[in-house]
Amino acid sequence: MNRRRFLKYAGATAAVVGASTLGLDYLLRPKLNSQQTSTSTIISLAPPTITNFKWQPTKIVNGKVYDATISFDVESAEPATSLSGILKPYAPTIPARAYPAEDPITLRFTTSPQSSDVTTYSANVANLKGGKQYALNAQAVNAAGTQTANFETPYVREFEKALNSELTIGAYYYPWYTPSKFASNPEPAKGTPLLGYYDSQDQMIQSKHIDWSTGHGISFWLSSWFGPKDDRAAAIFQNPLSSDIKMGILYESLGLLSVTQSTQDDIYGANWLIDLDDKNNSDLVVGHVNFLAENYFGNPQYLRIDEKPVLFLYVSSVYAGNIEHVFGLMRDAAQNQGYGLFLFGDEMFWQSEASLGRLKLYDAVTAYLMPTHGPTGVTIDNYSSRLDGAFDTWSRKAAAAGTGFVPVVSPGFHSVKETRAIVRDPQEFGERFETAKKHLDGRLKMLMVTSFNEWYEDTYVEPSLGDGFKYLQIIRHTLSGT
Repeated sequence: MNRRRFLKYAGATAAVVGASTLGLDYLLRPKLNSQQTSTSTIISLAPPTITNFKWQPTKIVNGKVYDATISFDVESAEPATSLSGILKPYAPTIPARAYPAEDPITLRFTTSPQSSDVTTYSANVANLKGGKQYALNAQAVNAAGTQTANFETPYVREFEKALNSELTIGAYYYPWYTPSKFASNPEPAKGTPLLGYYDSQDQMIQSKHIDWSTGHGISFWLSSWFGPKDDRAAAIFQNPLSSDIKMGILYESLGLLSVTQSTQDDIYGANWLIDLDDKNNSDLVVGHVNFLAENYFGNPQYLRIDEKPVLFLYVSSVYAGNIEHVFGLMRDAAQNQGYGLFLFGDEMFWQSEASLGRLKLYDAVTAYLMPTHGPTGVTIDNYSSRLDGAFDTWSRKAAAAGTGFVPVVSPGFHSVKETRAIVRDPQEFGERFETAKKHLDGRLKMLMVTSFNEWYEDTYVEPSLGDGFKYLQIIRHTLSGT
C-alpha cells in the first residue's frame, strides 16, 4: 500500500511545526513521528525541511564571481505546494555607500528529484555586482505547514584582481582600528573612511580591504605588528579572501623595543636610538622572530621573497650597537625552525648616510616615509625633484652593497605631533608613482605605498568620503595604464 492510501485509511492527523535558522550549513531533519496504540498507528506529519545549501560560482574572472548557481534540498513527506526564494545584498557591518547597490533577486528554480521525499531546487544568478555577501531567504510549503530558512553566501568580490607580473606593489597596513580608537585617539583621523569608523577585526572589513587592495594592484601588505600580546594581524589569515593577498610583518620597533634619546639628530629629527647591545632589546627581537616563525612564517599566504619570509624593521636606521651580531641571531632563530629570513630595512632618507657595510646586513632597503625635513633642504616646492634624486642615489648605493632596493610613495603626510609634511594631492601622487617606477630594482621590481590605511597621518589610499577611490584608481592606472 502506498503512503497516500495508508494515510487515507489510517486517519492520520497533521501537526504544523515551523523553524527558522541562519547560517551556511543546515542540518534540519524531517519531523515524522509515529506513535503506537492498541487500535491504530497515528502518524504526525511535519512541514518541509530545507537543507544542504550550496553556492557554486559558474563564472569567475580574475577572482571575481559574476555568475553562480544556488541550490538546496527540500525534504517533504507530502509534496511541496509552493517554493520561493529571494536573494538580497547582505552586509550588516558596513554602510551601504561602501558597496554597489543591487535590487533583490527573485529566484526561478528548476527541480531535480533525489528520492520520493527529497527534491533539489536550483537557480542561476548572473551579473552580480559584489562587494558584499548575499542572503537567501527560502520558503517551502506543504499541506502540513511552512518552513523558512536563511542562508548567507561567501563574500563576493567587487573588483577583479589587478596584478602585474612586471611590477609588485605593496602597502603598509594597520589592523588595529576600533570605532572608539578612531573617535578618541590623540592623533585624530585626517579623513572619514568610506567604511565608517570600523573595527579592523571585522571579517567584512577585512574582505573589503583585500578586495579593494588587490582590485587596484596592491598585491601584498606589510601589516603593523606590536607583538604576541597584541597580535591583531593573525586574523587576516583566517579571512575567506586571504588567499587573494600576501602579508608580511611591519615590525613596530618603537613600540616593541626600548627607545632612548640620542645626542645626535637622526633622519627623523626625533633623536631616537634603539641600542641592540641592550640585552633586553636583543632578547626581545630574537624572541619575536621565534614567535613569528612558529605562528606566521609557515602560512602559505605569508609574504616571501626568494622563498624567505619577509620581516620589515620599522625605523631600523636608528638601531645602534652590534647590529650585525643581533641580525645574525635573528636569522639563526628563523633558520632553526626551517626558514630563511628576508630582512627589509627602513634605512632610506634624503641623506645617504648609511654605510655599505650597514646596507649589506639587509636583503633589501626602503623607507617607510620620505617627508620634508628642515636640515635636508627638502621643501614642499622641491619635493618631487628631490625624490627623484634620492631614489637614484639609494638605488645605486644598494646595488653597490649587493642589496635590493624598493622605492616608496605616499599620497600625503600630515601629523599633529610631527609637522613635516607631504602635500596630499592626487596629481602629485601619480607623478611620485611614475618617479618611483623609474628606479625599480631590476630583480625585485617592487615598490611600496605608504599606506593603505594610516588615517592618523594622512597617508591612506583606502577609499574615503572626501576622495572616494581616487588614490586607488591612480595606483591601478599606473600599474596597467587603464
